[in-house]
Amino acid sequence: MFTAGDVEVVRSVLQKLAAMRSYMRDVTLGRPRQEELPTAVGMTGEAMEQMYRLLAIAKYNDRYVIPTAHKEQAHNLEEMGCSVNFDDDPSAQAPFGESSGRVVPVAVESFAAAKARREQAERG
Repeated sequence: MFTAGDVEVVRSVLQKLAAMRSYMRDVTLGRPRQEELPTAVGMTGEAMEQMYRLLAIAKYNDRYVIPTAHKEQAHNLEEMGCSVNFDDDPSAQAPFGESSGRVVPVAVESFAAAKARREQAERG
């Protein structure tokens, strides 16, 4: 699709993927590495293992990265409301109890709305 009709690019990529699969099967099963596989597709064994790591399902710790909040900003997290609340929703008054404060409104603008606003501003 992105090769503009150049089938050699697609063929090369598919050959590299097939070679990686065979090479990594040997690695996984504890068999001796067949260095001729990566060489045949213009790669090294190390590059093939890096490509496998990049394309394989990541380990659990790599899949989910939850950024930590600064301790000095922890009190602000309590003031954030649920993004699915609506104006008449009774939970919008105090989403985390009576003393939690008001919900902080968050504006979400679609790409089309941002583009229309930009075009309108350019027209004057």
